[in-house]
Amino acid sequence: MDIDPHASNGELSDDELVEALAPLSLRSTLDIPKLASSAGRRVDEPSSFADLVAHYRSALFESPFAAPAVVRPDGHRELRRTEVAASVVFQAVVAHVANVVLLASRVLGVGVQPRPGDIRWRADGWGTRFGLAEIRRSELVGMSEVLSRLGDEVVEPLLTIVGPHAPVVERVLRGNARAAMWTAVVAAHSHVPLTDRERDEIAALDVGPTRDTCCGIHLAGLVACDECPRAPAETQPEAI
Repeated sequence: MDIDPHASNGELSDDELVEALAPLSLRSTLDIPKLASSAGRRVDEPSSFADLVAHYRSALFESPFAAPAVVRPDGHRELRRTEVAASVVFQAVVAHVANVVLLASRVLGVGVQPRPGDIRWRADGWGTRFGLAEIRRSELVGMSEVLSRLGDEVVEPLLTIVGPHAPVVERVLRGNARAAMWTAVVAAHSHVPLTDRERDEIAALDVGPTRDTCCGIHLAGLVACDECPRAPAETQPEAI
C-alpha cells in the first residue's frame, strides 16, 4: 500500500533521497521533484515522448559528439534514425526509473513505487535529465517483487502509450526494458550483493546478463552494449 509520497519515510525527505541516490549509479541521478514538475515534460504523453525521441535523435546523429553515422542515406534514413532514437529512449527511461527504485530499496531502505505519469524529462544541452515529479513511497519488498512491479506498473503502461508512436517492434522494446532492469540489478548488487535465492528469483523473471534483441545503438555508430548479441563474446558479462 502506498503511503504519503511527501512523508520523509522516517529519515529522508524527497530532496534528500534524490541527493543520496545520485552517487550510487550514473542512472540514479535525478532532478528533484520541484524541478522535475516545473521544468520537466511528461514521458507518458505521446507528443512529449515524440519530442524526447527527436532530442535523442539529434544527440545521436547530429551533435558534435555523434559518432560517424552508420544509417545509410537512403529514403529510409530518417525512419531508421527515429527507430534507433526511440529504442534507446525507451531503454533509458526504464533504466533511470529502475535504478532509482532498486537502489532506494536496496541501499537506502526506502520503498519507491513510481507511475508513468510521474516521470519527467528535460533537455540539458545535447543531454537529457530525468526526474520524478512525485516520489511515491511504498513498503519495502524483495527485489524480485520490485522488478515485477516495475514491469506491471511502469513498463506495460509505457508500452501502450509510446509503442504505437515509436517505429520499434514491441519485442525489441521489451528486450530493452529487461536489459534496463538488469543494469539496475547490477547497480544494486554492487552495493548490497544478491543472495543465491534472489539470483534464482530474478532469473525466473527473465531478467539477466544477456538478451536476444538489440536496441540498435550500433546504427548510430556506437559500440553495442555488453549484453547485446552483437557484442563480441569475450565482452559479454557473466551472471552476478
